This record gives sequence, C-alpha cells and structure tokens, in this order.
Amino acid sequence: MDVAIRKAKKQSRHISYFGPESNDFGLLEQSLIEYGEKGTGKRRRYLRTYDEAVPYNLQPGPFTPWEALSKNTNILFYEGLHGRVVTSKYNVAKHVDLLVGVVPIVSLEWIQKLIHDTSERSHSREAVIDSVIHSIGDYIK
Repeated sequence: MDVAIRKAKKQSRHISYFGPESNDFGLLEQSLIEYGEKGTGKRRRYLRTYDEAVPYNLQPGPFTPWEALSKNTNILFYEGLHGRVVTSKYNVAKHVDLLVGVVPIVSLEWIQKLIHDTSERSHSREAVIDSVIHSIGDYIK
C-alpha cells in the first residue's frame, strides 16, 4: 500500500486504506461466496501490534500470508472495514447473514489513529493528520 500511495502522490492523486484502490472488494466478495457455498476459504490477519506480529516473525503493519480457514465450521466472523461494502461492481453486503457495525465517534477514531500511528509506527503527527484529512472522502463513501 505504501508503494501505491507514493505512486498516486506522484500522479497528484490520493488513495487511502478505505478506498477501492487499496482493497480487493472482489476477492472479499468471492471469499464470502465460497464460504457460504462450500464452507471453505482463506484468511489473513492484519498485524497491528508487536504482540500480534511476533508469532509470524514480522513487524507490525503488514498482513500475514494467506492460510486456509479451519475445516468443519458453521460460522464465519469477518472483522474488517468493508463487511458491507456495496459498489457499482461489488455487493459484499448481500453475502452477510448478520452485520454488526461498530464505529466510534469519528473524532475518537481519528484521535486513536493519531496516538497509535505516532507511538506504534513512529509516524510524525503531521503525516498522520495529513492521512486522516485525505482519507475522509473514502471514509464517508
């Protein structure tokens, strides 16, 4: 994603982690279809902290490699930003039986991001604020 963001900036475009340029909505939709039809699929985890990253021998920030879902399960719990995304091309929401969205008030969410990214990822305060400002459009959509 960092490479894509830098490339977009050189082209005077902005992308954020909320938008379609940073996410594969088609893969997400196909994953839910596969689980619904066959009870199979793959997953990966986003490693936010050192505690989450150490077992994978990685630093915080990336996703883990893809791995097969456990067999013989009756429920899939998806935790992520786009569990009910609907675009002109994809409709992830129609493959979800129960959707529970938990969204803190926006100012609290941005404050948490500022604290996390400056303390855990060593980003500058200005860089995090710039990221938040440029992500608002995708966040709203």
